[in-house]
Amino acid sequence: MSKHVEKWFFNRTFIVFVMVCLWFIGALSLRFFYHQQVSGYQSSIHSQISQRVSMSSALQAELIDKEFSFLAANLKQLGSLSVESPEQVSAFAMRLKNLNPSIWHITIADSKGEVTFSTRVGYQPPISLRDYFAEHLKSNQINFFISSPRQSVIQESALYIAMSYPIRNPEGEFLGVAVTTLTSEALTAQLGKITNNKNISAVLTDQFGKLIWSSNLADGLQKGDVYSLCKDNKYQTSTDLGIYRIKLDDNAQCDFQFLDKWGMYSIVAENLPHLTS
Repeated sequence: MSKHVEKWFFNRTFIVFVMVCLWFIGALSLRFFYHQQVSGYQSSIHSQISQRVSMSSALQAELIDKEFSFLAANLKQLGSLSVESPEQVSAFAMRLKNLNPSIWHITIADSKGEVTFSTRVGYQPPISLRDYFAEHLKSNQINFFISSPRQSVIQESALYIAMSYPIRNPEGEFLGVAVTTLTSEALTAQLGKITNNKNISAVLTDQFGKLIWSSNLADGLQKGDVYSLCKDNKYQTSTDLGIYRIKLDDNAQCDFQFLDKWGMYSIVAENLPHLTS
């Protein structure tokens, strides 16, 4: 009887032990498969964002070239009209504004910086101290110039950039400039369509890293951080399109390219929550 009881207790203990082992193994398996799924999901998300960054980088360069080429060509035409047919300037400028809603104001100034025409109503102070006027005045090589962002004195909430084209006679003599201003908000409406995804930010800087335009970077990398990643030339991948890639932490990335025609960097960077801390 005693042996039978001991055997019964042994079998019961063994069964409990086996059940505990099976439960433990099952729990470990579930944990393993859970982490595998999470890892696979994160990898898939990173891969999707990486593809969007690459596509957005190429698309942004195309949008920039299209937008700036349109403005450059029309500013050149506007400058020619101001010399050859000044009576047509006003109508042409208004048509240009209607064609491109990102244009805020259009201005024409003479060789001394005195404003001879503007779509802005009221007195217009001379522009001789503006960076674009000074650049055109000192160099015959600069055709299309893009200024750094400025705060509007008239409308304090408006941050804008100026794009200018020099007016010269056939002998190359400087006669003045044709200028268009674009608010940062309007430019974002034109270029920022590619960054509707909150995980992606876009930046334009000049060749020295001076900010020209950026989409909302509040939830991701700071502008200085993005540019510093690009300017040190630690390229890990180069594509045939001239787009360079820097791998950030956790497979995040920053794609950028230098646009020779406009003398600026076009940068598209991935934003991830762990990069904001």
